[in-house]
Amino acid sequence: MRRNVLILAGIAMMLAIVLSIGSQLTGFSVFSANDPISIQGSQFPSNRFFYLAEEMGFFDEEGVDVVIKEIPDEQAVQAFAAGELDFLHLSPDWYAIVRSQGVQGKQLMLFEIASAAEGMAVSKDIDSLSDLKGKRVAVWEGTILHFQLLLMLESWNISEKDIEIISLPPDAAMIAFISEDVDAAAAYEPWLSQYGEREGAKLLYTDKDMPLEMVSSLVASDEVLRERPEDVSAFLRGFFRAVAFYREHPNEANEIMGRSIGISADDFKFFMDRTKVLDYDESMGLVHDGSMEEITDAVNRVWLREGILQRPLTVEESYDTGFLENLY
Repeated sequence: MRRNVLILAGIAMMLAIVLSIGSQLTGFSVFSANDPISIQGSQFPSNRFFYLAEEMGFFDEEGVDVVIKEIPDEQAVQAFAAGELDFLHLSPDWYAIVRSQGVQGKQLMLFEIASAAEGMAVSKDIDSLSDLKGKRVAVWEGTILHFQLLLMLESWNISEKDIEIISLPPDAAMIAFISEDVDAAAAYEPWLSQYGEREGAKLLYTDKDMPLEMVSSLVASDEVLRERPEDVSAFLRGFFRAVAFYREHPNEANEIMGRSIGISADDFKFFMDRTKVLDYDESMGLVHDGSMEEITDAVNRVWLREGILQRPLTVEESYDTGFLENLY
């Protein structure tokens, strides 16, 4: 518990500095009417659908100027807090931590369901979660990878105190794993599939083994929601056009999105076979089927127990589904 409190304090200090600097530089608003809307260009495959929408001209046709900023995942939250990004691709568990530290934004929709895009690679001598006891485990604390590990440990009645966690982002975690500096590593694609470079390595679990469906959400800053609602709606429409294009022309879409991160269409398809990016109707389905309530309950339970959240977050303060519900 004490270690997690220290983690939380470190996150809070980092974000406080970013927010302070941002307020000094930007004054009352970071926007002018002609500024483009900005989103992070994460290496995570589903995030490249925003690139596809830009490349195909869907954002332009919807009347919104969008810039995609290639910012590493470990720097994205700081950039969002500082007003350098208007949209962010997060998981609801990660969002809860960010929100609890004062970063202002709402989840607009759940737009992706992972089926084998995230997981934990382990050395050949580890066959079950119980075998993690006493082992060195690389996992990026405070993110979906950490949340998944805690869910799995919870299901086996194992305490996090029984393992030694080394906090590393997924690319660094896989390097440490392949180099045999750690016994296990949690990662998501495109890094998870690299586990095979270590002899005898295997996957202990993936997101499809979770007791809860693993989803990603699109987060928008409170300022862009307040100051540019029409651009927010246009951005969402452009995204859903990219999803429709992908389903109608998967080969061409895989080529475009793969090229954006320097891999082949076949390699990009490999990643997309392990996740599902939702269309409008599917995203709306998650608004009404209780998924948001179920996810929020699990997030509160895990992070409150770990001392990372100080109070539970409600669905109402975490989500703003009005833009989605009134999109068309």
